[in-house]
Parts: sequence; C-alpha cells; structure tokens
Amino acid sequence: MSEPIIVATELVKYYREHAFSRHKKLALDNLTLEIGPGQIVALLGCNGAGKTTFLRILFGLIFPTSGEVKVFGQASDDPSWRKRAGYVSEFYTPPKFLRGFELLKISARMNGKTKKEFLDRLEWLDQALGIKPLLSMRISDYSRGNHQQIAIAQALIHDPNLVVLDEPTANLDAVSRKRLKLLLAELRKNGKTILLSSHILSEVEELCDRVIFLEKGKLIQQGKTKDLLSFEGGYLITFKTPGVIPEELGRLGSVTSDAELGTTLMEARTEGEKDLAVRILAQNGISLECLEPKQKTLEDLFLSLMEEKTLEKYFLELVKDQ
Repeated sequence: MSEPIIVATELVKYYREHAFSRHKKLALDNLTLEIGPGQIVALLGCNGAGKTTFLRILFGLIFPTSGEVKVFGQASDDPSWRKRAGYVSEFYTPPKFLRGFELLKISARMNGKTKKEFLDRLEWLDQALGIKPLLSMRISDYSRGNHQQIAIAQALIHDPNLVVLDEPTANLDAVSRKRLKLLLAELRKNGKTILLSSHILSEVEELCDRVIFLEKGKLIQQGKTKDLLSFEGGYLITFKTPGVIPEELGRLGSVTSDAELGTTLMEARTEGEKDLAVRILAQNGISLECLEPKQKTLEDLFLSLMEEKTLEKYFLELVKDQ
C-alpha cells in the first residue's frame, strides 16, 4: 500500500481577532486527514471553513497552534520537500517588474532545473495552457486572468509530484478553464497528486476522485466522489422534442423542453414509470436520446451537509436553553 503524501494530525489553529485582542478565533478544530498519491482531491466548505488556513499551514506560511502536518513524510515546516511541490495561493503576487519568461526561469532554477529541462517544460506548458503570449509581457501589464495562468505555470514549471491549487479557475475564461481541466487530468494520469480548493462544485464533481468537506475548521464528511454521489432514485429521460408531446408522458412525471437543443427532459420517479415512458415514446415514433439514473450532484450533497449542520446547531441551542 502506498504511503500518503499528506498527513495532518489533530491540527488546531487559532487567530487573534485583532492585533492586541485577547479574543481568539478558531480556524481549525482538531483536523485529521490523509491524502494519498495519484489522486485529485478537493477541499470544500463555505467561506471561513478553514480551507485556506490548512493550505497555508501545509506550505509553512503560517504555523499551527497545535498538531502537525507531514508532507512526503517530512514536517511541513521543513523546506527540503518543497522542491517536489507546486502551490498556487489564493492571493498570488509575483514581482511586477519581471516578464513572464524571467519569472518562470527563476522559479525553475530555484527548484534545481537545468536550462534544457526548463525550456522543455516551458514548451510543454505552452502546449497545455497556451502561455506563450505572456512570456514576453511584463507582469505589471497582465490582466487578472493572465496572473492566474502564470501562477499555474509557475507552480508546474519544475514538474512537481504534489500540486496544490487554491481556487485554480478564478478569473480564467472558458477556454483556459477547459485547458486546465485537461491538464489536471493528465497530471493525475502521470501519478501526480493534486489538492485543490474551489467553490465551483460542478468542476470539482467532474475532476476529483475524492472530496473533503470542512465546516468551521472541522472535517464533517469525506470519501470518494462516486461513492458520495449515490443513486437518488428516479430516472432522467431525454428525447427529441416531437410536434406534440403525448399527454400520457405529462401525467407520468415532470417534462421540460429545450427549444434551442430541440430536446425534452422527463423525470420518471419509479422503474415502472420509466418503462412506461420508454414504451410510449416507442409507440409514438419518438427518438430516445438518453436514459440515465438520477443521481445527487456535489452541490446537492454540499447543501444537505450545510443544512444538517445548521439544524444540529439549532437543536443544540434549544437543549442548552432548557
């Protein structure tokens, strides 16, 4: 069995609310987790859940109040492992006087890469992300999207085994987001470990092998994405929109048509309704496009977990007041 890449044990972090205040805010509450090799793992949670705090502790940017984090078997504050990792922080601020090429060259050299290795890697990154136009530009002239692209390129220029991304698709356009998703899938295929934090749950659901939910610094749920998004019950039936939709279909379940795509979606609640709907479509010569079980989305799961925690807090307060 492969050794985990990241191990956090009973991690606690308090922040002072103000510089001279005695009051402290709990950001991480005895957080314990492991992340194995060759996976794309997402840290999910509302604002203030502790995601960014954990990532900053991971890279030694801040220190925990108690507990420990190990990366590649080494303490997180030991800098020797960091050449094997790349990090895109939430607030990326590279030196504005540099050009993109200069920034990436410095980063590659600092991480022990030769000139040839750097140039080969740069060519690979351009093919994957389309960064060539940014290389001759000064960073001071970059747009927000350009900043994000060069941040990702800097995190990957030295071919790290661990890639940590805090809101990686922030400010990226649709084409750049698509390129990044394909790149992350390729990195996983090559055995790299990717840890990301994101609010875009549809992208997480598409990309990630595993998700970890945090709430107020606590781990409240984790598991393989496919296991957590279980069969919800019911079926989704997509068919070519006919001139007239048979009345029997409307009585079986909700029916919604998309005029632009020329298709209609029907939700059947039971196996029997599904079979009857398919038979009605065949009898009326209507082309069936797709038939699939209805499953939870990651957004459904996230919202249900947040609702559970809200209710739990409400009932605890009721009991406390008795």
